[in-house]
Amino acid sequence: MTGIALDVSGIAEIRTVTTLRSKRDEITRSVEKYERLLGQARADLSHIEAAISIFEASGDPKGLPAYVDVRHLFKRGEQTRLFMAALVVLAKSIGSRIIHALGMLRRQGRILAKGRIKAAMVWELPPQQTLV
Repeated sequence: MTGIALDVSGIAEIRTVTTLRSKRDEITRSVEKYERLLGQARADLSHIEAAISIFEASGDPKGLPAYVDVRHLFKRGEQTRLFMAALVVLAKSIGSRIIHALGMLRRQGRILAKGRIKAAMVWELPPQQTLV
């Protein structure tokens, strides 16, 4: 074996460096994956904290943060529908109380039913008598 020298240290270094580079790339991908998962976990935590603050809210507008846009709490037209439904319930309640009170006054003889005009009942006071 004279004259031919084999240098195996160069091949071993290349294989070692290649293995280390592939391990580095694998670890880099793992770190990127965990950073994405950590970002998602932080976003989830932020949403949970926001939901907790909503459920713990006192209902006092002063307790809301300054940046809350209350115009978008309801769908378009939803406030009007809710308001109109509440008015209908209120009108029925008040109307039935008034009708009941007028009926009681009529039975007591403190007012007289004069007649009807379409669907409306017309009332009048008895001659020379006041309500009080």
